[in-house]
Amino acid sequence: VDHVRHNPEIGAGVGEGDRVYFTKVPYAPQQYYDERDPTMKRYYQCHCPLARASILGKTVAVDPVFCYCSGGFTKVAFDVMFGQPVEVEVLESALAGDMRCRFAIRVPEGQLV
Repeated sequence: VDHVRHNPEIGAGVGEGDRVYFTKVPYAPQQYYDERDPTMKRYYQCHCPLARASILGKTVAVDPVFCYCSGGFTKVAFDVMFGQPVEVEVLESALAGDMRCRFAIRVPEGQLV
């Protein structure tokens, strides 16, 4: 709870310029925060079953571009919020070797103050 409380990107996102930066809460939060092994920490971060299996080496390697699927899931809420499609960029992902999944959502012109 403290980690989420002190990281406003988790949940609501943080607006900066024409972007909102959004970090996903881990799929298995308690295991993620307790874990010390980097591979397992990434595994507990990721929400996607296919990517999680790839992180553990149990399937063929999945290209990190696949994380745009998760970006699309994140995008939907912002599409609704702004009443028009937004663009999303994957900045960090567990599948790419990062310890968090972080996105930049480009906000339509004039919508972010």
